[in-house]
Amino acid sequence: MKINKNDLISTYAQSIGIEAAKELITKKINAAALTDKERYTEEEIARICSELLKEGGLIRIIAQTFLVQLERKRLEEQTLLLDNIETQIWYLTDIETYGAVNKARADFLGRPKAKLEGKNIRDIIRTKEADVCIAGNNEVFDKKKQTRTEQWVRNGKGEERLLSIILTPKLDEKGEVEYVICVAEDITERKRAEEEEKQHRKRIENLSKTAMRFVEFSPDEDIYRFIGEQLKELTGDSIVAINSIDKDPSILVTRAVLGVGNFSKSIIKLVGKHPEGMTYNRSAEDLSYLSDGKLHEYRKRLYDVLLKTISKPACDVIERFCKMGKIYTIGFTKERELFGTAVIILPKGAELEDEIIIEAFIKQAAIALQRKSAEEALREAEEQFRTIVETAPSFLMITDSEGNNTYVSPNCEEFTGYTEEELLGSVRWWVHGDDTPKAKALFERTFKDGVGGRDFEYKAVKKNGELWYASSSWEPLRDREGQFLGIVFQTIDVTERKRAEEKIKASLKEKEALLQETHHRVKNNLQVVSSLLSMQARAAKDEDTVDILTESRNRINAMALIHTQLYESGNLSAIKMKGFVDKMVRQMFQSYPVRDMKLTPIVNVADYPLPVSIAVPVGLIFNELISNAFKHAFVNRKEGKIEVSLCASGKSISMTVSDDGVGLPEGFDINTTATLGLHLVTILAEDQLRGKLEVVSDEGASFKIAFEIETL
Repeated sequence: MKINKNDLISTYAQSIGIEAAKELITKKINAAALTDKERYTEEEIARICSELLKEGGLIRIIAQTFLVQLERKRLEEQTLLLDNIETQIWYLTDIETYGAVNKARADFLGRPKAKLEGKNIRDIIRTKEADVCIAGNNEVFDKKKQTRTEQWVRNGKGEERLLSIILTPKLDEKGEVEYVICVAEDITERKRAEEEEKQHRKRIENLSKTAMRFVEFSPDEDIYRFIGEQLKELTGDSIVAINSIDKDPSILVTRAVLGVGNFSKSIIKLVGKHPEGMTYNRSAEDLSYLSDGKLHEYRKRLYDVLLKTISKPACDVIERFCKMGKIYTIGFTKERELFGTAVIILPKGAELEDEIIIEAFIKQAAIALQRKSAEEALREAEEQFRTIVETAPSFLMITDSEGNNTYVSPNCEEFTGYTEEELLGSVRWWVHGDDTPKAKALFERTFKDGVGGRDFEYKAVKKNGELWYASSSWEPLRDREGQFLGIVFQTIDVTERKRAEEKIKASLKEKEALLQETHHRVKNNLQVVSSLLSMQARAAKDEDTVDILTESRNRINAMALIHTQLYESGNLSAIKMKGFVDKMVRQMFQSYPVRDMKLTPIVNVADYPLPVSIAVPVGLIFNELISNAFKHAFVNRKEGKIEVSLCASGKSISMTVSDDGVGLPEGFDINTTATLGLHLVTILAEDQLRGKLEVVSDEGASFKIAFEIETL
């Protein structure tokens, strides 16, 4: 603030005359090393007065008086300033005692300033709040450092208000706290607004998730109950009813009622039936006003909402029982044609929030309902649905034909770390270097050929360097003439899924290694048993004993061979039969002594995979039937052939072992034969494979087994 030099001269001129005053002031201006000018700041005037204080008598007294006036004026201005701001300011002389307070603080506490200054805190606010304040004040006085805190305080009207308080200690020359300056701002409304915004964003997020859920909604699911549940989520502690208008446009049907809770049994008792499934005749009241798809507060009561189908006394009892307040209705519409309604009944005293969100949800629910009968409804409602798509839980981006971003969804920063401003109109690359070549090749092909892509997964890097995993899908944008306009990208964060997949892969790898080791050990154990049987056979003197041991060894070898191939293959759940049967036949021809006889094996086996539970009995059957042919088919013959086949068609499997030997004895019946091997074949074929065994003796012997399996 500037002060005229003439004001100071005039003050002295009254006592020593104008000329003497001018000369005196000019002299003191020079002594204070100031430039002679018409106006001075308060600090400069104070310096001039300090020089005047060095004079004696009247001049000194006038200077002191002028300085006092300056100080008073400054204090008045400060007080005026402090009393005309909304911020509450006061100071503490100790941890419990108020010093001066400004008007905002006095108004907040509802007391005159004079009734606050010099008073103890406990005399001003409630004991519990006072204890909290004093504890905070004590911390400032002890630590001698500024503190910031948020505290709920009851104002002079008895209202709870949230204050943001800054306490700043003023230290004296010795470093001790002289007093503490307190500044408080009422942030109650801001906090409430933040909370409302948080709830609003949560509803929008739920809305976007619901939109995606509607897209994949199964025809088997109850869409009316789902709509009711989501609407209940948006409207809180309310009662929600969803109604449909079916083929008969005059009939309204209640499809879902939610929120009645413990009152449902009492309501059913009053009404005589469950409210879900009740029908109402629309002719009793015109609902055409709901065709605009907007929320309407229903000024009438429950009796009218139920289209007067339930008695008024019963409706009045239900209203009191459920403590019903305001009622809102809204229609499900398509092109202003009403095909359903929703009713929201709030508890007494409650208000409806986020009406825009509710209307947006009803619009998407209407689209979902229509989609059950015509997908065209989604395309016709594209513009209405646009807002919901933008809030979907994925990152959306539209790029023009030149590669410039023309749109990014609001959650872009959450995904990429870049703001909308940083992404729009420019190219930002967040693909990790490991996947950059593949990504660039895909995108170049997209822009060159105008084709889309789906579920491209890649490593991505945020602006701050944080690594995450993304999955992107994109489709070309074209005008009506088919001209390429750009690309619409949709990206989701699959980081958690990728991490889960890695864990599953590691677990599977560990289990496969364990299973492979198990097959290896089983194979080794079976080979040990086979070797023991071979040793026993070589040591046996009796030919029948040798045959029995040899047959047992061959059975063991057949099972061991399966475990060998499983151990050596990459597939531990199934075995390809061609390689298995080829190897088994070779081993059997090597193990059975055929002397000078010329036996020819003919193997025709499809390269078909069978699960282990099927391959074991199939291998044992082949082993028994081939062994049987070796022993009995070529008695007194010089040559012969054994044919082995396995065919597969879908679930049907057919296996055959045949020979051109002497054939089966007359009257042979495999079900009554005493031969252990053939008896084992019957058990394996019929009991384990649940198949049909057919035996033919015509120019040799033929055993055919047909069975079915589940496809792999």
